Amino acid sequence: MESNPDGGGDYYPSLLTDFSMASIINTNLDWWSLVLGILIILILILGSALVSGSEVAFFSITPNQKKQLRRSKSKVGDYILQLLEQPRYLLATILIANNLFNIGIVITTFFVTRNIFTFTESSYILLNLGLFNLKLNPEILINVVGVTFVLVLFGEVMPKVYAQRQNMRLATITAYPLSILRWTLGPVSRSLIVSTSFLERKIDEKTPKNVDMQEINEMIDIVAGEQVTEKDFQMLKGIVKFGDIEVSKIMHNRMEVFAIDYATPFDELLIEIKEKNYSRVPVYDEHLDEIKGILYVKDLLAYTNEVADFEWHKLLKKPFFVPENKKIYKLLKEMQRKKMHLAMIVDEYGGTSGLVTLEDIIEEILGEIEDETSTVAKKEDQRVYSEKIDRNNYVFEGKIMLHDACKFMRIDTQTFEGVEGDFESLGGLLLELEGRFVQEGEKIDYKNFSFTVLSAEDNLIDRVKVTIRRGGSLVQ
Repeated sequence: MESNPDGGGDYYPSLLTDFSMASIINTNLDWWSLVLGILIILILILGSALVSGSEVAFFSITPNQKKQLRRSKSKVGDYILQLLEQPRYLLATILIANNLFNIGIVITTFFVTRNIFTFTESSYILLNLGLFNLKLNPEILINVVGVTFVLVLFGEVMPKVYAQRQNMRLATITAYPLSILRWTLGPVSRSLIVSTSFLERKIDEKTPKNVDMQEINEMIDIVAGEQVTEKDFQMLKGIVKFGDIEVSKIMHNRMEVFAIDYATPFDELLIEIKEKNYSRVPVYDEHLDEIKGILYVKDLLAYTNEVADFEWHKLLKKPFFVPENKKIYKLLKEMQRKKMHLAMIVDEYGGTSGLVTLEDIIEEILGEIEDETSTVAKKEDQRVYSEKIDRNNYVFEGKIMLHDACKFMRIDTQTFEGVEGDFESLGGLLLELEGRFVQEGEKIDYKNFSFTVLSAEDNLIDRVKVTIRRGGSLVQ
């Protein structure tokens, strides 16, 4: 550290020393080369911008825009569709071309700056950084800092922002040039695709196939946009959750199952089946844990005029049993393979927990399905088990499956996953929350939900009013 000769404290070297712009400007400038170099740089920046923006433009083209291109039958539309038919080749062409443009910009800028500046020892900029003194040539500063700034701003950011808003316009502009580049760079693109495919296979072999459902849900929220209807949106959500739902979440529990005693006379059997209007009925011996078979009502059509002691048991089909924790996507495959429409759900002790139908599984994706044989029964069930008072207030029977109650209220079916315990019904949820039998008139709060027990009998919750307080997770 030096002393200030004029007094008044310590003397710090200037940030810029040994630098005079006049001393480093080349006095023998080749003006034609300079103008030509700058012109080439501008053309290369434009090319880099178009190619960079085309990546966003092409890969953001929606199915509806593709349909419009097919209907237009224009030549440029054909070019766009042809490029999109092989997205890997298109992406490889864009990346290679973009890198070539950027390399061209760097090289041309180097020659232009070399023409402007004279590279001598006196042309250095001395930067005093306290512990370090760095000497930098202005030519290097322009090539590194200046070119990087120009490439990022004009070659990446601005074109991609424009492409997001005007994807079809930019795709139309770049379709023909990209087609030429794809043909020209074909051998390089193919080698790039082959090498990346090899690396992908090696990585896939070592990487576990785990899917983050939260990420997929967020992607659906982003991609859906205005062109997807509410019904389609809910269907997409249903597909995402489909692989994670257990049979116990959607089954009709034991108390809801309509079954027939094996000892029931034929004439009484016909009366019961007419009243319930089901196409398939479980048949039990003495109690529901002893399922003897499944009766297909259509098999009775040929015997409706038989005597009261007709031996109808010979019509029973072998029941299909599945555990409570089976995933419904696996069950769907099994039911398709076995051509079964109904499965009996059993617990870990072999007792009957309930049943699930093929229709119940499909409804998890498509939503409520009603046909001519089930409309009356389903409407009646809805009137009994669930009632909507307004958008924030509902009344349910305590035995309703919690999964079904959430669907009826249009909230996330995993809303109550944080409650510990083994329960499937709304009444079971309340018992777990309180840790005891709840009485009529009691009110239970959980997060933004309020449960009021409207009626209870013999330690069994009969009816519950559910109120969702403002700020709840309603799906509008």
